[in-house]
Amino acid sequence: MVRKGFWELKRIGRPRGSGSYESQDEPHIQKMRALVLSGEATSAHDAARIVAPEAKGKRGASEESIKRRLHRRYLKRFPE
Repeated sequence: MVRKGFWELKRIGRPRGSGSYESQDEPHIQKMRALVLSGEATSAHDAARIVAPEAKGKRGASEESIKRRLHRRYLKRFPE
């Protein structure tokens, strides 16, 4: 924390929630859920592998890191 004024304190770093892919990942998480429930994907990891190519990151993230991110979010939302 840094003093902004006499009494005000300002947080250092980026604001909470900024830079998150959570809202952009939501449609992909729903598609993963449909794949798992229909049996087209055998697991959350398999569903993430199928969906990852269409869920690109802004900063040129590798497909492997996108799969990890989607898999982690899926399991957090739908624990198996």
